[in-house]
Amino acid sequence: KTNILDAYCLIRKNNIKQIPVVNENDELIGEITFKNLSLKIADIAIKDRLTGLFNQKYFDVLIEELNE
Repeated sequence: KTNILDAYCLIRKNNIKQIPVVNENDELIGEITFKNLSLKIADIAIKDRLTGLFNQKYFDVLIEELNE
């Protein structure tokens, strides 16, 4: 019963490799790893929720990487 950012902080703080995911009835429905959670957060940060297109932040990082 936590959100994605709280789960990320919990995993990172306690150096946990993976955590279980349960539904509203406390039934196990899967697990999520630190790597997958990190990728999901990055995806949320760089894509527009409505269109699914990359936002300005993505292009800023991409251009910075290309300049290096």
